Amino acid sequence: MSGIGLASAGSYDPVSPPPPPPPSFTVSVSGSAISASSLAGASGTLSLSATPAGGSAPYSYAWTKTGNPKVSLGAASGQSPGAAWSGMSVGENASGFIAVTATDAGGLVATSSPAYDLTRTS
Repeated sequence: MSGIGLASAGSYDPVSPPPPPPPSFTVSVSGSAISASSLAGASGTLSLSATPAGGSAPYSYAWTKTGNPKVSLGAASGQSPGAAWSGMSVGENASGFIAVTATDAGGLVATSSPAYDLTRTS
């Protein structure tokens, strides 16, 4: 039985399993402020809504807007802040980005920043 040997305790190197992936958390933005292509009148309102997927409720929201100053956000927080346009002439175009950053109860953060491209047609 001299052919059988045992490895010493210091030579065993177990392989650690990889850490689990982080939980999935995303947010999307929908509403007429994103999908409208034509506007009627010099001013009006548009809808916006953030939809979180994954994460843990409750969620907090922070909205920002870049681009044409004739398009504005309502509240800078909340799931549906609303948006508006004002002072646009017929044929005038307004474009930019509306972004939302959502944070879940556990501190996970997700961001979405779709473009808007609005034109007053009448």
